[in-house]
Amino acid sequence: MMNLFYQSVPTNRKMRIHFHEFMIKIHKDMYILQGKKNPLKIVAKNFKNKVDIICFDEFFISDIADAMLLGNLIKYFLKVNILLIITSNFPPCDLYKDGLQRSQFLPTIELIYKYYTILNLDSGVDYRLLNVHISKFWLYPINEKNINKMKKLFFKFIGNKNNFKKNVNIEINHRKIKTLWLSNKISAFNFKDLCISSCSQNDYIVIAQKFAIIFLYNVIQIDNSQEDVGKRFLFLIDALYANRVKLITISSVCISQIYNGDLLKFEYNRCISRLYEMQSEKYFVL
Repeated sequence: MMNLFYQSVPTNRKMRIHFHEFMIKIHKDMYILQGKKNPLKIVAKNFKNKVDIICFDEFFISDIADAMLLGNLIKYFLKVNILLIITSNFPPCDLYKDGLQRSQFLPTIELIYKYYTILNLDSGVDYRLLNVHISKFWLYPINEKNINKMKKLFFKFIGNKNNFKKNVNIEINHRKIKTLWLSNKISAFNFKDLCISSCSQNDYIVIAQKFAIIFLYNVIQIDNSQEDVGKRFLFLIDALYANRVKLITISSVCISQIYNGDLLKFEYNRCISRLYEMQSEKYFVL
């Protein structure tokens, strides 16, 4: 729906961006403007010089710093008449729910209700799951048969069996991350090197922008004792999905069993839905 809206708006003064990438840009701009008076005001004016409409997906607040920064930025966007079109899995009243010092974010929620139109588009039907057949790209369990399938798929996509490197480190945001296989826009990673590590959302965004196809090995079932791992996997899938990266996975469990906990249950309902869509033939031909 966001795609349809964005494509139908008859102006070039518009921007479409994932929320994580948007916040990374804001933080970078704020760093550059250190020492300036009202840096957020300058950020808003810089946006206004280029766009009148900003569309971003997955509006989600996870810490008080982003909450306060975004709250003030929205005020400046309103002053310079920048229109925000936002999708979120939460109604405004549930944003940053139970978060640290949430009371400081409540004025922003009031601002959103006052100046923005809120539409509930939940029909109760998850359209991502329609017409999704048995996946050829999420293989489980981890056994010799499925490992061989992963190799065959990798060679099929690279086209030339000699056109790849093994066990190469790539540099992402000044951090070295190990790849199992690497061939131009196609790479293979071990789950532990991406999610049981110190990778950040920024790292996943760069990886998603760098590669068109990613093979992910040895994905495990995540539970409450692995909350950080669970969050990293969520951020990874968000970044891959936003950049339409093709994902081929070998896992110990099927998609529906990837999360066996309750702390991130809501987030994983959405993630599982996305993973199903990402395994569909329709997604792979986009």
